[in-house]
Amino acid sequence: MPKWCSPACRQRAWEASRAASSGKTAVQVVDRDVLVIPGDGPGWVAHLGLLARQLGQGPTMVADHDLDAVAVALDAAVEAVTQRQGWRGRFEPWE
Repeated sequence: MPKWCSPACRQRAWEASRAASSGKTAVQVVDRDVLVIPGDGPGWVAHLGLLARQLGQGPTMVADHDLDAVAVALDAAVEAVTQRQGWRGRFEPWE
């Protein structure tokens, strides 16, 4: 006599057995968040804008205990931008 760890496991086993007997395969759909890393300047501008909006919404979006790490990462990004010599004023803004 088979034993299951929970009623949910028993239900899944029954569903898989029934699907197999009918010639079908049981399919499990999994939703996952995917981190999309921008590949260009406008993509980073959009992501940083989203970060700014989330920071402005308070700790419900970005927890207070994460702010130190966010600040360190932003400082590193600003430092990397300032290291690019002579970039200011070289380009005309898009109109």
